[in-house]
Amino acid sequence: MPVREPFFSVVTPTFNRGQFLGKAIESVQAQTISDYEHIIVDDGSVDNTEELVKEYSLADSRIIYIKQKNRGRSIARNIGMKRAQGDYVCFLDSDDFWRSNHLAAIKVSIGLNAPPSLYVTQLTWWRETLGIEETVVYADRAQFKSDVEYVIANEFAPDCVAISRLIYLKYAFNPELYINEDLELWARIAAKYPVKTVNQNTAVLRVHSGNTNSTEKDYINPRINVFKLQMRTPEVLAGLSDGFIRNRKQSLNELLIRHLESIESRWLFILQSLLFVVKYPSQPGNAAKLVSILYSLPGGSILKRLIQSSKSSN
Repeated sequence: MPVREPFFSVVTPTFNRGQFLGKAIESVQAQTISDYEHIIVDDGSVDNTEELVKEYSLADSRIIYIKQKNRGRSIARNIGMKRAQGDYVCFLDSDDFWRSNHLAAIKVSIGLNAPPSLYVTQLTWWRETLGIEETVVYADRAQFKSDVEYVIANEFAPDCVAISRLIYLKYAFNPELYINEDLELWARIAAKYPVKTVNQNTAVLRVHSGNTNSTEKDYINPRINVFKLQMRTPEVLAGLSDGFIRNRKQSLNELLIRHLESIESRWLFILQSLLFVVKYPSQPGNAAKLVSILYSLPGGSILKRLIQSSKSSN
């Protein structure tokens, strides 16, 4: 008899995440349904990743280990997708984990004879250093013109996403992107296929000092560049309203300004702030930006102390 293909293929790219990977693997093994394969693509790790995965795979034949030279997580995910045999492929980053009902909740939502779709579960951030959980609140689908806007605005983490086999056989992560490659792919898929939300909080993203947003000195400009790329993709652009584009550009520019201020990049902060005030003259926070610009100029720290001293004396 032919071997039955699994319903789910779980793809986990990993690079030197041995300290977290065991928790991710065990969270997959703890699923209330067992109809899955777990493909772990090792992107050239030099820690104990290989030994760790092989130990798990000896006891669990559903675990498939692939090792490659370090080529980036986009390529690692693509290799996992090409190897996948399941009806749906799910993604789990190696430093994150699922609750035990994650796959079951997605399968119930898919139901019978569902059209090929991209499914998204709810998400929790686990703030490791603080030891607290924070539920991520998605922007409501009803406020957007299209599913494309919906996925771009919410920036769904890979841990939440499940994609039909009929979709993932046609799509791939952009290998040129080293960050936000998931956001770029979700938008392309949403331009062609339905996006459906699973109303259960089953995925947990671990927030720690090794996250991309923590280790990359500049994680804002890549988001801006991905949005520019999305607007150059005709099928994606067709799903974006003028108002959404304007608001997205504005919010990304706000993030860039705050980032430049936080890393004390004085002249870039001043330049971006001035450009923002000129482009969006009616924004309520512009007065504060102008004050921050004055404080950032040579001698601005003296001016700031004088003003604060004047306020305290009054």
